[in-house]
Amino acid sequence: MEEKNEKYFSENESNDFDKLIRFNEKTHIFEHIKETEIKHYTDATGYSMDRIFNIELKNRNQVLLTNGKISGCTQNGKPYIDDDIFIEDHKAADMLMDYVAYGLEPLYINFLANGWVLIFNLSKLSVRPRKHLNLKINSKGYRSMEFGNRQGLYLKDAAIYDSNYNLVKKVGEEWKTQ
Repeated sequence: MEEKNEKYFSENESNDFDKLIRFNEKTHIFEHIKETEIKHYTDATGYSMDRIFNIELKNRNQVLLTNGKISGCTQNGKPYIDDDIFIEDHKAADMLMDYVAYGLEPLYINFLANGWVLIFNLSKLSVRPRKHLNLKINSKGYRSMEFGNRQGLYLKDAAIYDSNYNLVKKVGEEWKTQ
């Protein structure tokens, strides 16, 4: 049986939500945000005019490069550069089902190590993601190795904010070298 590290999960979720609060204080994207109920699979709910957003937050040890690519390291410490961010298959599916059933717009918000923020509206992707990973990861939350399925989301479909929370790329726009 997996031993769940509740402190790890609660600290990470609290940290991610604090980042969302700071981001929203500067951008005013949402009129109101709140943490979702305990044991819900997403992290926050955002309200704006007549729209409700189901929000998954992710803090990443990756950076956005000046050429519009993502850079990071694999679990083996090998560096990589790519044009996408990965989301867990089941989270994307659950969020899209909530969109179909309840009209909750699915946002996947990623906070990068260099302070940049990427926002994907999963209901408005322009291209069906083709990248898919089946990988074994060391889960600090469950204190065990786990198998995970991840789907790649292309940066073309992200709104991108710099470390000062200025919008530098709208969804669908091509990256302009910074």
